[in-house]
Amino acid sequence: KNDVTRYEGMGLRAIQNGDGFRRDGSSFYASLIFGMGRDRQRSVDFPFVRDPQRAASRRYEYGDSFSEGRAGELLGILDLCRRHGASVVIVMPPVSERIFSHMQQNHDRYRYVHRFERFVADLPLESHNFHDIGAIGSTDCECIDSIHIGDVAYQRLLLKVLEQRPDSVLKPYLNVPLMKSSVAGFSGKVLTVFESDRERFRLNETSFLDIPCPK
Repeated sequence: KNDVTRYEGMGLRAIQNGDGFRRDGSSFYASLIFGMGRDRQRSVDFPFVRDPQRAASRRYEYGDSFSEGRAGELLGILDLCRRHGASVVIVMPPVSERIFSHMQQNHDRYRYVHRFERFVADLPLESHNFHDIGAIGSTDCECIDSIHIGDVAYQRLLLKVLEQRPDSVLKPYLNVPLMKSSVAGFSGKVLTVFESDRERFRLNETSFLDIPCPK
């Protein structure tokens, strides 16, 4: 337990600032959401944008196409799921508005992303491309950082899945009325905090870009 949340987290970072894994397996980004890592949080922190050399060291190289070997591994995983009767839904998650705009403006550098999008779209299973955060009706206010969205945006994403595919295999698992109510009540925020959880959070969330958001 720590001074940021009342959740029990795993690891030294969880003790220090609330970061880390919770008992349900989810990872919680307390330092970013609550503004304790301000240097990281206040900028568009993505190696593509600021430091191409750092990008290469973190496996974010520019490229014309994606790795055929890695694509083969993905196909192998999908075949394993099929043989065991598991339904699969592939979702390309959003990045922040500013990152998406940067990638669109530098199309040649990110050609592999667009080719991977087409590769996924051609697979014989349910897939959804939400790389553009605007496609789910969300904004940077609902992002944890440049490449992670929060609770509210993920609920928007799932609602958009059902809008695009009313027969989605996810439908039986989604409480649509509760999700719509949650999105309406927490629009512009990262966290969905139900009444029973309010005491768990001791700080107010901040915007990772320090832009006006209804926090």
